[in-house]
Amino acid sequence: GGGCGGGGSLGMPMDASRSAADEGATSASAAPSAVLSEGPSAEGSAESVLSADASAAPSVGCGRRSGLRWWMQSDELCALSGFPLSLLPYPPFKFQVGRKISPDGWVLVDGQCLILKVLSEWNFEVLGRTLTRANIEALDEYMRRCKLGPWRVAPAIQAFVLASRGDVAALVEWEQRKGSAAEKLSKLQEIQRVRQGKQQRRGSKAAAPPETSEASFQLHLLLQQQQKQQQQQQQ
Repeated sequence: GGGCGGGGSLGMPMDASRSAADEGATSASAAPSAVLSEGPSAEGSAESVLSADASAAPSVGCGRRSGLRWWMQSDELCALSGFPLSLLPYPPFKFQVGRKISPDGWVLVDGQCLILKVLSEWNFEVLGRTLTRANIEALDEYMRRCKLGPWRVAPAIQAFVLASRGDVAALVEWEQRKGSAAEKLSKLQEIQRVRQGKQQRRGSKAAAPPETSEASFQLHLLLQQQQKQQQQQQQ
């Protein structure tokens, strides 16, 4: 089925986030706060990740290197949701997964679906791997470049960290970000379900043989009779 489906373990305790951040962890598997604990770096910046992606596949993300909507010619499905990439009104996101999952080391996904799932479920495991800080920066930049709305992971993590330290306003902000993402994800799922249904119906009509109406059938019989009469007269 289509839409932004998929599952995984949900959530992460706040005290786990606090302890991991205090220890200076650097991966999202330890805690969401640790993803941003070091601040931006040249190596893990969104720009460097997107540049590396663009060199390996055409126009992944929302770069303006080409006006061609190359993904609309693709027969691939989103690795996350199963939705046809050709039906996306924006470019897919190239997500690094490693060669154990894909021979190329990456797969194409609906980036908006991915970021909304992360925010609404607060789950940092995607397709068998944990999001890194570089992944999150690249996703946030992708959303900005593609103009897909205000949903970003990094600010939500910052709010989560402050909330885990007792900041009530940050807790309200974090909950609002999660709720907004969940609402948008539900709408996106419905839109994609309708679009995929329309495509399937169009495909069924194209594959079906043309219907023979009663009038055309009668005309066919009349022509056959006339041909037989002409053959008899010639004999």
